[in-house]
Amino acid sequence: EVWESISVELYETFWSLRLYDIYVPKDRYDAEITRLKKEVERVEKSWRTDKSKNFTQASQVDVARMKATAVELKKELGEQQSHFRSVTRKIKESRDSFLSELGAEEVAKSTAKTFLERCVFPRCLVSPEDASYCAKFIFLLHDGETPHFMTLQICDLLVRSLIGLIFCSTEGEAANLGVLLREVWIVLSKWRYDEKAYEEEAMSKKGFMIKGIGLPKQDYNKVYGKWHDRIWTVCKNGLKSNEYIHIRATLVVLSGIVGCFPKKFEAGQDCLESVSVLQADERQDIKAMANAYYAQLSKARDAGAWRKEDGGVWKDMALEKAKKLKEKLRGEKLKRQDEEMRNEMA
Repeated sequence: EVWESISVELYETFWSLRLYDIYVPKDRYDAEITRLKKEVERVEKSWRTDKSKNFTQASQVDVARMKATAVELKKELGEQQSHFRSVTRKIKESRDSFLSELGAEEVAKSTAKTFLERCVFPRCLVSPEDASYCAKFIFLLHDGETPHFMTLQICDLLVRSLIGLIFCSTEGEAANLGVLLREVWIVLSKWRYDEKAYEEEAMSKKGFMIKGIGLPKQDYNKVYGKWHDRIWTVCKNGLKSNEYIHIRATLVVLSGIVGCFPKKFEAGQDCLESVSVLQADERQDIKAMANAYYAQLSKARDAGAWRKEDGGVWKDMALEKAKKLKEKLRGEKLKRQDEEMRNEMA
């Protein structure tokens, strides 16, 4: 029955590759190379402008080491990019055999469910790296327009199933599920709030087409809203659960996705209120986790992570609210000082 829903080629390809094969963290490489170069320039400039400073042998060794590391990182980046191109080229050559041999009815009926059950969910629980791999593999097949690969259906089932798995997992597995959810949700949120990105990266791809027509943006926005509401409803129930392990698992997952979820202002406010209750919990570990997450969520809110329905950022509102509160407290303080002075004079 499994091979009626996915092909052996797709199954073998998924399980034979690793994150290194399908993803190049170019931004991280570039950031580290730039940092090393700036540090070398800083040390050498400091020595040139102030001859009184001793440019010791140890300093020379450090500079040489940083230069060598930058060169090695650049070489390593080139090698990984070459390897990435080789692997993705092979996947592109094989993509027609992944699902094309299956009947359209079987693909529509059970491929998403089977692919998630036999590939994504078992592997994402293994480690954070594997969880990240699962998300990037899905979007790799999507970007390559793999025939019959229904990205929209897979993402829908993944979001609806993933949240339920939180309460059936160990704390470590819940953290891995959080990684998978974060990687997927970042992309789905970009498509929700960036119309150009949605048109180019989603609506024009086969995985987002229904009867040969790309899913309209307004319809996707509704689907995204339902996904968001479902995730928050389950997480809210987890935070209010009487089960100790459910509360911890929920906090672990929420902490893992804090930079990209919640997106809706109302859900964010509700989340802060729900977590604030746990800040007074008698269990010290729960209290500590709640305090840490509350701080992270507040920071994400102030950084502009929360959005309006029209895509606008709620950052300004949050800052304005904080500013007004600060002014109110300052006014109350001045009023108290004025009353104290009057009492003293009296």
